[in-house]
Amino acid sequence: MSDPITKHVFHILLKEKEVLVPLSDLHRRLLSEGMLLQIDPPMLEQMLREDSLFRVIHGIQDLKLLHLSAQAHLHNYNFINGPYVMLRLWDAYPPLVLHAVLRQMHDMNIVLEMAWKMKSDVDPAESEMLLHLLMVGDLLERELRQALSKQLPQHTSSAEDE
Repeated sequence: MSDPITKHVFHILLKEKEVLVPLSDLHRRLLSEGMLLQIDPPMLEQMLREDSLFRVIHGIQDLKLLHLSAQAHLHNYNFINGPYVMLRLWDAYPPLVLHAVLRQMHDMNIVLEMAWKMKSDVDPAESEMLLHLLMVGDLLERELRQALSKQLPQHTSSAEDE
């Protein structure tokens, strides 16, 4: 972390309420603050990827905190795609990361439910696909909740052992 851009990104992420921040949001913020003049999102991603303080992920499945079946669903349906940036220090707190993913998945499911309510009855293929996405989204949200509930006791007991 020797350059002013990565130092600034570190401080942004440290103060950010979300653990996983879309790279595009970081890029827009840095542009608006005058930090990036000729750096495009791929170049910013490369800068952050090369810095050991950051972790860039292209999808929630990259976190490998879920069962393989859930990771496959996330990948196949492009649920919660990135790239996202997070501080590597959050890797030490899997429940925190899972909670952030759960919030994003829940928000996405709300959007899918709104789309279902506003769908047209004219296109059965569209209705079928939306219903399928709703079911998969709901299953993934449940799996995230289960993974989080399993992580919390483990994380708490290991912290108490120290």
